[in-house]
Amino acid sequence: MLWIALAPLMLLVSGCSRSTPGHPALSGATSESTRVSPLPASTPTSPRTALSPTQLLELLPSPTALPEVKDAPPPSTGRQVFGDGNEIFRASREFRFRNGGYLVVQVSDYASAPTHLQKEAQLIRTPGKDYESQLLEFLSPPDGFGYVLWDPISRNGRLRALRAGRFLFEAEGGDLPPQIAWSRLLDYFPPIRAGEVSQPSP
Repeated sequence: MLWIALAPLMLLVSGCSRSTPGHPALSGATSESTRVSPLPASTPTSPRTALSPTQLLELLPSPTALPEVKDAPPPSTGRQVFGDGNEIFRASREFRFRNGGYLVVQVSDYASAPTHLQKEAQLIRTPGKDYESQLLEFLSPPDGFGYVLWDPISRNGRLRALRAGRFLFEAEGGDLPPQIAWSRLLDYFPPIRAGEVSQPSP
């Protein structure tokens, strides 16, 4: 009679050990459809695994982190697939300030697109001005490098920084409140967790 009682459990264990047909991520296949599918937010990440768009939202400033914020629409997420099959995930959000200014921030994870990461790194190292009166300042965060390019009169500008050897941080805005310095804009972004930092800079 004991084997009759254990039969349902044996069937359950047997069912769990079989691979799931038609699901390459569970069966060990590496088809193109697997590489372009967004990762679930609960998927454990490694230094070479791209974060999902939902996870990237955690690397953006919250509406309460910046001063003078009047409105902050819901953030957006997405991904980009390059011609070579590599892809990046990104997340972005906008802040609108009481003085009428605005700021759009975005973070992209290039962990799965190293060739494109190198191109972005070169562009960040050699920026150019849009016009002569702009101020160009290079940034040296502990885990990367970047620059801000901004106009001291209109306080319009943009930021681009590569951090942890994989994350591209971008910001663009106009009429930024004087309480927010373009050169200190990265200070408003949350710190990157240690588990996301171990991939070397290009």
